[in-house]
Amino acid sequence: MGKTADDRSYALVLGGGGTKGAYQIGAWRAFRELGLRFHAIVGASVGALNGALMAQGAYDAAIELWRSVTIDRIVAVPPSLARTQRNPASHNRFASFAELNRFILRNHGLDAQPLRDLIHRSVDEPFIRSSGVDFGITTYELTNLKALSIFLEEIPEGLLADYLLASASFPAFHATEIQGKRFTDGGVFDNVPYRMARSRGYRRIIVVDISGLGVNRKPDVVGSETVYIKNSMEMGSIFDLNQEFIRRFMELGYLDTMRVFGRYEGIRYFVSPDPELAAELARLVQDAVGVPSIARLIGGAPGAAPRLREHLPRDMREYRDLVLPLVECAALALDVDRVRAYSLPELLAEIRTAYEGVRRDEVAIEQREFRPTLRLVRRALHAGDQSHSGLPMPPLAYDLAIDRLASARQRAIARGALRGLFPYLLPGRVFLAILDLSSQGRPAAASGS
Repeated sequence: MGKTADDRSYALVLGGGGTKGAYQIGAWRAFRELGLRFHAIVGASVGALNGALMAQGAYDAAIELWRSVTIDRIVAVPPSLARTQRNPASHNRFASFAELNRFILRNHGLDAQPLRDLIHRSVDEPFIRSSGVDFGITTYELTNLKALSIFLEEIPEGLLADYLLASASFPAFHATEIQGKRFTDGGVFDNVPYRMARSRGYRRIIVVDISGLGVNRKPDVVGSETVYIKNSMEMGSIFDLNQEFIRRFMELGYLDTMRVFGRYEGIRYFVSPDPELAAELARLVQDAVGVPSIARLIGGAPGAAPRLREHLPRDMREYRDLVLPLVECAALALDVDRVRAYSLPELLAEIRTAYEGVRRDEVAIEQREFRPTLRLVRRALHAGDQSHSGLPMPPLAYDLAIDRLASARQRAIARGALRGLFPYLLPGRVFLAILDLSSQGRPAAASGS
């Protein structure tokens, strides 16, 4: 049975996703700052492991664990597959993934004994049982081919760590054996076990979904008060053990959570509200659309503010005002760091500094080399870190370089390719042109004729 909640208490659902679970620790930091409490926690895979640490209130231990995680703390790395000390380039430490796959097939998986030991050292079963938190996990029983959603009171005393390992036994690992039965990762059946919380009678629920592999069922939120938190960008894989990725993904979890709860504004950035400065910028934008040079950039007549909104990226077009989307487009065009909290003046200062750098460091560009480069970037963006453009220089540098191509046809082809990949470029350039007008010390509407 579910336990009684107060007005700051929720049931928490934690999805699976390997090392992307660092995001949930960042969300936990936000929960602590927001004063939220959890009378129930259910998790799958790494979400089950993080949930156990949350249930026992081991925040500092969780931070330390994630900051020190390495591949050999998860699986036993065969010496033949480990990278040498002379080749530290790979944070995964595997010399060859082809060889790794062959090893997994020959040995029916990787030995997760290090993870078992880590769980036994980190999890305080008696404390969790006495905490009052209604704790549950998902796993999949291979012996009888059936999913298992199990709460703490159903787990025999002394076996919690084993069931946690069962939930987190990625299919490439050896199956976890408990009392003669074999288990694998809970994500195989339900990677975001929202229904498990609802079946317990909970209606005030927070979900932290980290886009892991497995079966991700769309939650039926009808009749509930559900807060859904999901990583706002992709930055790494489920086995990315690079500490910089883990640090940044943890920070993203914190920032996304704080934005969901209204502490930050923004679509792709995290900006503290500043109504006075936003109103001032709105006036600048309104005045500037009457300037011929700005109207030409937009592609319409003076006064073309509605047309400018049409040029925004799709996820920005319905935002309540025009100012923050324009600011964000300029920041994106300049590759300003997304995984950071800003005040509006701080973000504008970063934009101005990056803009000065782009204008100082001109980019030479040849049409014949440009489109193949963009194809490579498109592939990298699809699979890699979405927190920046993937180009060697900010996209705006290339957009400005296109202005120097010899023919109008070359410029049109190159600009179409670039702006197709980076739709924030045009509105970003418009906002930077507005800043240029305002920096001249005269009203924007009076600056062009």
